[in-house]
Amino acid sequence: MDDIRLVLMHMLFIFALIALWAPLPAGNFAAPVLFASAAAVSTVQPSEDSDDSGATAPSKRLSACGKLQRANTHYVLETDVKSSGTCFSISADNITLDLNGHSIIYGTDDSARPSFGVIAADCWDKDIAGSPCGGSHKHAVIENGKIIQGAAAAPMSHAVRFGQALNLTGIVVHDLDITVSVPDSFGIYGEYLPGGSDIYHNTIHNNVKVISNRHQFRGMSIKLDGENKATLPDLVHDNTIIGGAQAGIRVDNSAGSKIFRNDISQDATYTNGFCIDAAGAKTQVYGNKCHPVHGRGIHTNASGVQIFDNVVETVDSGQNEEYNGCEINGTYGIQAESDAGSPENIEIYHNHVIAHAAKCPAAAMRLTDLLGASVDIHDNTFIAVQDKIGSQLSDQSARGFSVGNVTGENVKFTRNFVQADSTIFHMDWDGVGSIKLEDNTFKAGVHGTATLLADFENGTGPSQENIFADNVMQGFSASAVKFGEYTGDSWLDVGSSFTVHLTDQRGRAVVGAEARISDGWERPARGVTDARGNAKLLLPWVRAQNKQPPKKFREHSLVVTHGGCETLQFDLSPPMSKVVNRTLNCQ
Repeated sequence: MDDIRLVLMHMLFIFALIALWAPLPAGNFAAPVLFASAAAVSTVQPSEDSDDSGATAPSKRLSACGKLQRANTHYVLETDVKSSGTCFSISADNITLDLNGHSIIYGTDDSARPSFGVIAADCWDKDIAGSPCGGSHKHAVIENGKIIQGAAAAPMSHAVRFGQALNLTGIVVHDLDITVSVPDSFGIYGEYLPGGSDIYHNTIHNNVKVISNRHQFRGMSIKLDGENKATLPDLVHDNTIIGGAQAGIRVDNSAGSKIFRNDISQDATYTNGFCIDAAGAKTQVYGNKCHPVHGRGIHTNASGVQIFDNVVETVDSGQNEEYNGCEINGTYGIQAESDAGSPENIEIYHNHVIAHAAKCPAAAMRLTDLLGASVDIHDNTFIAVQDKIGSQLSDQSARGFSVGNVTGENVKFTRNFVQADSTIFHMDWDGVGSIKLEDNTFKAGVHGTATLLADFENGTGPSQENIFADNVMQGFSASAVKFGEYTGDSWLDVGSSFTVHLTDQRGRAVVGAEARISDGWERPARGVTDARGNAKLLLPWVRAQNKQPPKKFREHSLVVTHGGCETLQFDLSPPMSKVVNRTLNCQ
């Protein structure tokens, strides 16, 4: 019997193979069922300690904090969780941590060392001693839930902490609601990443009141640090930041990052309390709403940065812990400076800025320590106002445009609208000069005719060759200029530009002719005609000079000379056309 059964089994197996390999006949015929259905087959999942790097595994459910170390896995939190120290660590590639609308509370009991809501870092990093670490950390995503810092957490206990690892890529962090409170804690912190992060749709409640080092920006809500050699740009956008003892967002990535559509309302009591610090070259900062309770607006010290289409409204509190009162010069709407570097090609445009002077001074636009740097500031609205304190206006200065230690040969300030309660243009103690402000509209503020066009407080040396050309001045005098006690031989000119167009008696353009003022003007306007016979000149109508009454010129004598042509002399007086046509009699 056994032999017969064996023969029958072999025959059945052969028939099954023939049925499997043979082509199906035409029509709606079902293939024979030879094996159990997939629903009846039990699948064996890799263990939690597996480092499988194959195809994406099924989602894994989470109900407790722990170490996430299965690659290519979508972890989904099923309940709110708490941890005395760090909650989750990521130590494998291609991991998504989906909080699924739930909350992480970390740092509830352990105050002996920093702890984190979510961390990815290598174990050699001493700053994370005691937290789970190691493994690989490429392409991590954290999303969809709350991360709350416990009251017992130690300082430097960031909600999301990435960095100090050899095997990292940019991170994706989105749709989180984050709360931090203990000293030196960030909402989202990454360091030494290669760029490529995307941080968006997060809300950060920054209740931190104390930081230990303002130079290291330990009061940030979002900070991507140590990325000056990054090869990919970061995106930080559509986040809401509420509170914070210093600043909102800082990115030093130099690969062309974008910081956009964020809403930031920090409450700074520490120096450098800016909404946004664009510290990386070629960064674009746009579409942000910056309205601190107290603090400053947008800052850059890097080349190729563009700041545009932002709405900024700032005020300082007089409670800066470092200065026991006002931060130096108070609040700024937008500031560009060098910080010992040499930034080039900064462009600031289409911003709407209001800076409030209350307990501290205010400047809507500020340039600092830019010697030879190129900055193009155009088509902005800058407003500086003195707020009421009680029933009286603040006695602090409200300045539209303020500079210090700046050479202006490569600074362009054009087509801006500037309204100020105190001063349109302010030069501080370190002022240098050679600033040209052209084609702007300047409007008096609340004090009307008492508004100053310029206020010179420089003391390191005279500030000269500051030129106001073709500007519209509303509500105050072009000669309303104030000089401080130590300004020396400082001066500015207010005038208008025009073009001399020269042709000979045959109607041909005269090239290389010199046009200059010859009426004893100390620094005469001068120009040489180009190939089309045009020479552009700036004629001053008012000169304001320290310790001298303003000089007002209602007429200039212009002399035109050219070899082989008769000398031509004629008078110019306002109002005058932008182009003056003259004919030279030439041999």
